[in-house]
Amino acid sequence: MGFALDDRVTEILQIYQQHRDRMATYRNNMSEDIQFNTPGGQWTAEQVAALQARGQAALEIPYIMPQISLQKSQIIAKPPKFKVSPIGDEDNRKARLFNMLLDWVWRKSRGDLQIDRAVTHQLMVGKGYLYVGYDQYIDNGKGMPYVQFVHPLDVVPDPESRELDEQDSTCMFITRNVRIDRAKVLFPQYADKLEEMASGDWEPAYTGSNPNQENIEVYDEVLSDDHSHVTYIEYLKRVAVKKYVMKYNDPQGKVQERSLYEEEYDALLKSLENDPDAEQLLRAVQEIEETFVMHIQRTVILGDEIIFEEVLPTRFYPLVPIPYEHYGNPYCVSLTRKMRGLQLEVNARRSLMIAHAQASTAAKVLVPKGSVDVDTVEENWARPSAVIEFDSTLGAPVIVSPVPLPNALYSLEAEAKKDMEFVAGSFALSHGDSQSVGDRTPYRSLLAMDEYGSRRIGLIAKHLYYGLDIIGSVLISFLQYYLRKDKGRVIRITNPDEYDMQVQKVGIGDMFNPQEVDGWIDDPAMGEYDVQVLVGSMAPTNRHLELEVYTNAFQLGLIDDVEVLKKTDIFDRDGVLQRKGMMAQMRAQMQSMEGTIKQLQRDNEQLHDESRQKAIEVERAQADRNLAAKQLQLQAEYDKRMLDLENAIDELRLTQKEVKMEAKIDKAKKASKSPSK
Repeated sequence: MGFALDDRVTEILQIYQQHRDRMATYRNNMSEDIQFNTPGGQWTAEQVAALQARGQAALEIPYIMPQISLQKSQIIAKPPKFKVSPIGDEDNRKARLFNMLLDWVWRKSRGDLQIDRAVTHQLMVGKGYLYVGYDQYIDNGKGMPYVQFVHPLDVVPDPESRELDEQDSTCMFITRNVRIDRAKVLFPQYADKLEEMASGDWEPAYTGSNPNQENIEVYDEVLSDDHSHVTYIEYLKRVAVKKYVMKYNDPQGKVQERSLYEEEYDALLKSLENDPDAEQLLRAVQEIEETFVMHIQRTVILGDEIIFEEVLPTRFYPLVPIPYEHYGNPYCVSLTRKMRGLQLEVNARRSLMIAHAQASTAAKVLVPKGSVDVDTVEENWARPSAVIEFDSTLGAPVIVSPVPLPNALYSLEAEAKKDMEFVAGSFALSHGDSQSVGDRTPYRSLLAMDEYGSRRIGLIAKHLYYGLDIIGSVLISFLQYYLRKDKGRVIRITNPDEYDMQVQKVGIGDMFNPQEVDGWIDDPAMGEYDVQVLVGSMAPTNRHLELEVYTNAFQLGLIDDVEVLKKTDIFDRDGVLQRKGMMAQMRAQMQSMEGTIKQLQRDNEQLHDESRQKAIEVERAQADRNLAAKQLQLQAEYDKRMLDLENAIDELRLTQKEVKMEAKIDKAKKASKSPSK
């Protein structure tokens, strides 16, 4: 989005020099903080001379840098996780794909390394910077956005800025001195003019004055012997840009809205001049609204000439600060600045204690003048069996011991260390020092104490999350503008755990003729999106406690075993997950077969029960028929027996009659034979 250039170098350089002069004190503070955190850089030249005159060493007991390293481990233990959501009724699929694109840009930019340097300077000098740019030469000449760390000594902010993110700035500068030979590589099109642009007036970025006792080089430009260099200045400023908002019907009849820059709008109209379908396409346009929006203008100055100027497709400054403690101006206070006094106190006390210990082991002797040969005494004093003659008439030697140091001196050093931990918000337990809490402290109490001790770090980490939200918004704007020029861009996207590899194609189609392909973006310029970094996504986690929580959730049936496996340190997790997937499929098939078998068994049992019931019914019916026949048989037998019994009774009655008749006859015979008769 270029436009006609005019000669504004003098005006820009005047603004640059005014802003740089305003931050002279802050630049000096940052340089001193950098020097103070390098080994051998905590003492001034006057202090070193005074210590050496007293026979003391300029000792350093570094406490600030370990605190910075610990806080870094608590702030950026893991890569950030971006969350993109559409504004309005846009396609959520695009939001998810933009989310993956942000991870892709972060990985390609080596974002973890860039954010490591930014957070280091946030803690060490008070502020770090992350910069979003676009390089058309990388990724095989296809170009892509990138995220890069910018040293705070290379940045000249607006002194009137009051916001923490410095988005209220009128302008911002990025500057550095570039050697001529390197400038020829970076700007080959200006190779012939670079010699004329070269300057010997060198204004170093680093302004520290402390001597370094360990000969360690700190931040500074490495120039050629004759200081032949050229000044590079990048000038960022807010400008109003004309845009055209078009509402039109897509081929599916859905109303779409798209904003075009002026040059894009002109290019669209020019492309439709010779298009036979132009009239039909223009009928699809319902409304064209002309408006102005605020964007960032980027001007690049090399030497005394503007070599490049463009309007970036974003309303946010691509140079984002990560401050430590912000007091309403761009000159932030660092952790180093807050702990310098305590660090110097610890150094001074330790140097004094070591000097006292040396004085105690090398006793001082007072002898009367002329009573001994001093050279002989100094030569033989340290020998264990030395015999030294002296003249006792002149007096006896007196051994002078140094005055013992008060015990309060040792306790004050320990108190100073605790004060440094309190100021930094990182205590000994977080460094793995279990002696500070005792050996018998319960495990869960240690975890709770570690969590409570790291809560203050979360407040510092929020400044980083604010900055990353802006970084994500700028990246989405860059992706929407640059990727829509590609026709079939193929990228490889992996999720943070690297369990899945996806190949995506982005930036295809145009406004009136979108080409829809599954899984691809048809027009990345469509839609507006909010982006934020999930707070706490970069914080460290206790692996053992996390595994315990996931195990308990698995036992309660809230999650599956795959999620538990992801939290372990098993080397071949991918292979295990793949095998578990195959086993899960086989298990599902077996369960399905077992279910079928059980159903068949239930059907068989039901049929068996029905068969038994039928058999019982048959048996009952057969028994009923047998009973009737038996009853008939018994009745016949009964009738026969009753008939026989009646016949017998009749015969018996007949016999009785005959017996009675015979008895009567016998009685009559007897009566006839009686004499009385």
